Amino acid sequence: MYCYGIVGSFLRPAELKQARADFENGKINKDELRKIEDKCIKELVEKEKKLNLPFITDGEFRREYWHLDFLAGIGGVKKVISKEWSVKFKDSSPKANTIIINDKI
Repeated sequence: MYCYGIVGSFLRPAELKQARADFENGKINKDELRKIEDKCIKELVEKEKKLNLPFITDGEFRREYWHLDFLAGIGGVKKVISKEWSVKFKDSSPKANTIIINDKI
């Protein structure tokens, strides 16, 4: 027997991962990304209904980071791309997203 708990976060489908990469690279705009997010969320909701889950979640498909999205929503906090390169991961060393305090909190 396996015990599990659904916390609301689901793995993003390949289509959504590609759309996010395309958005970051300027290939699609925010509205186009939103349409793909909406489509993927609707598909997930249908799966959740078919499985008779006790609650329905959007899978956190619009979430970028588990902590920065929340923190950047606080007044006086701004999300920025760091000046330094982050650690190497999968042959890539992108500049990391982070936050700065830019006003009174």
